[in-house]
Amino acid sequence: MKIAILGAGATGCNVGGHLKLAGEEVYLMDPFQAHMDAIREHGLFWCDGATGEEFGPIFFDGAGNDAKEVGPCDVVFVQTKNPFTKAAIEGHWELFDDHTTVITLQNGLGTTDTLLEYFPAERIGYGILYSGGQILEPGRIQMLHSDRNILFRRLQGEKSALYDELLAAFEKSDFPSYYNDEIDAIIWTKVGVNCFCNMACGITRLTMQKLLRHPNGNALVENIVDEVVAVAHAKGVEIHAEDVLHARTMALNAPTENYPSGAQDVMHKKLTEVDSLNGAVARYGRELGVPTPVNETISNLIHVIQDTYSDQF
Repeated sequence: MKIAILGAGATGCNVGGHLKLAGEEVYLMDPFQAHMDAIREHGLFWCDGATGEEFGPIFFDGAGNDAKEVGPCDVVFVQTKNPFTKAAIEGHWELFDDHTTVITLQNGLGTTDTLLEYFPAERIGYGILYSGGQILEPGRIQMLHSDRNILFRRLQGEKSALYDELLAAFEKSDFPSYYNDEIDAIIWTKVGVNCFCNMACGITRLTMQKLLRHPNGNALVENIVDEVVAVAHAKGVEIHAEDVLHARTMALNAPTENYPSGAQDVMHKKLTEVDSLNGAVARYGRELGVPTPVNETISNLIHVIQDTYSDQF
């Protein structure tokens, strides 16, 4: 298969790297020029976040940001942050033709709605990525794996042979991934986790653990989750607060403290994914008549913060 990774940060490189290890034709596409140059010239290196083991180099069939040099692909994985999805697609239109399957593994809600503006439903796949990571330096990433790195499915229609080929490639490269028809509940559960930690930590400027240990912070988290569960139920997706809050237990038992990605975005004065997290929950709540005052407030505060970075003390 000819595959492009549109958005080749840490997670995009992780997915693309395993597909390349399986012998597929893989192209990385990203505007981070130094990262692409380092991978093209020296290959991709990665560090296992659990063991510290270093691995590489992995050489790809291309690494850059010019879609004309790549041309139409069989599969394009969209791995950009949600706010950049439309710009990424429109700026790399040469990657797509009438047979290209487009798969989003992005965080949050509304990604398939965006893809439906450009592609028919039967050519769209969506899912969730459990393996995380970060760019340590251009050309070198840290990766974290789990016993199920990707869960995905086709948006419309039965599972096609292409998905079997992708699953076989991930299995060949020891990257456990699964086709799952019940992905919506899993996505909403992860959205609940991201809603309670990312933006709340960004606003309070606290690690997830410090937020959770404060009684008012913990109460805020539970209110956020209750609203997410209520909106999911109104959309016909069955999730449970205790499943979302299991991540709270895991965070509190973690050996180290961490700032979630949304807090890191605020720390580095970047655009956040609030509109696909708390903002999306609030938007769906308005459409469905479900009150979401806490998520609405979180979204409003983050918009104020990210719109006024240059004016803050």
